[in-house]
Amino acid sequence: MTNEKIVEFYIKFLKGSLDINGVKIIPYKMDSDNIMYFKVDNPDDVSYSEMSLKGWITESLDKFYNFIGIERDPLKSEILGKSYYMNDELTNELHDFFKSVNQLFFYNYNIEVEHLGLSFYFIGDNSFLIENYVKPIKASIKLTNGKFKKIDLNSAVERYKEMQKHGKYDETEENYLQIDTILDGELALIDSEWMVEYVVTKFEEF
Repeated sequence: MTNEKIVEFYIKFLKGSLDINGVKIIPYKMDSDNIMYFKVDNPDDVSYSEMSLKGWITESLDKFYNFIGIERDPLKSEILGKSYYMNDELTNELHDFFKSVNQLFFYNYNIEVEHLGLSFYFIGDNSFLIENYVKPIKASIKLTNGKFKKIDLNSAVERYKEMQKHGKYDETEENYLQIDTILDGELALIDSEWMVEYVVTKFEEF
């Protein structure tokens, strides 16, 4: 079977496109290395990432090739367009959440911060990283009597950075756990079945 026929049958198998949470992924050609190429149609302005969409494509191609009795390993695909897209609604929701996080807790330390901005990265095979840029304002330590005592800000920031080195996801679980709730259901952006999201705080000069 020619690659042109495979693409034709696959489009029929999909009934036109693969729909992931409103993002339509449309196959349109396959090259001599058996890489299937896709276009993205996003009429509903849904947030998506190439990483998540490729996961859905791989699952769909596996079912399709089994259906027509062709073995293809690995299942290779390419998507034309942006590596990721985040709509205004989700972007604003994330910025509002991070603005609300004005204290960072770790062990018995506390650093008060001002949110400055965000950066987004898709890393490796399965990770969505959010970098939260903050300006540290002041720091304190919780005493055995439950009260907080002011401590040197530089020292507290350095301790926080040490904590970051020892646990990749620790600060997300301690200070940014609501991220999971915000991204829940964003299947075209983050497929929680196999992808992970986490936050890294970046301290600007102070």
